[in-house]
Amino acid sequence: MGSALSSGELKPGKNPSVHTKVAERSIDLVIYENNDLPAISVRVSVEHKTIMTAHGKARKNRYGDIIAYPNHMHNHRRDCIAGAIVVINISPKYENPDAFAKGLERPDFNMEKVVNDTVGIFARIPLRNEPGDPNDQPEALAVMLLDYDGVSPAKVVPGPAGKGLDGIQYESFVSRICALTSGGSARDDGGSVVVEKGIQIPFQPFLCHIHVGRFDFHSDAVATAPGSR
Repeated sequence: MGSALSSGELKPGKNPSVHTKVAERSIDLVIYENNDLPAISVRVSVEHKTIMTAHGKARKNRYGDIIAYPNHMHNHRRDCIAGAIVVINISPKYENPDAFAKGLERPDFNMEKVVNDTVGIFARIPLRNEPGDPNDQPEALAVMLLDYDGVSPAKVVPGPAGKGLDGIQYESFVSRICALTSGGSARDDGGSVVVEKGIQIPFQPFLCHIHVGRFDFHSDAVATAPGSR
């Protein structure tokens, strides 16, 4: 893939419309074959979702998004490698800035338990290893934890760790995509991802500036406050 990106055979794109025979969907980040627009053929895609507050409701909606997104991409192209990143805010101080939420009293809650439950929902999503697997499974999934109170710059905190969670670390996410795009194997071996030796692929397209929710999330893990755009 590295040589294909360098030669222009493959190109990265942000927020293009990706079509199936019956539907169209805007995707956050894609690597696609150099066809005439809008008839692109996507080899690799990454979708970003955030859960900032109201975890109980938001996590159900984002779970539905994560299932619907790879289904669309695999209907678009059955061998497309669909990755997803879920950013979860762990700050209990963050308040929804929308007008309807201003002044609402929030009951006391155990934020650590809420976050752990939310992470667990996404950790249980099975990952697709080959085109014959179900369409509604992503090939790679990462969960990233963010500490953002809505005022100070956001910070990425040490990611979810523990039994059964190794497969949703960002490093595993990158490794799976690299392995699958290179024709290697990416399999779950007791929670760890096994990547064949000799795989070297530039991953710069995935580390570029990406707009997430109400702030700019950069690869250096610093976000700007709302209103600074």
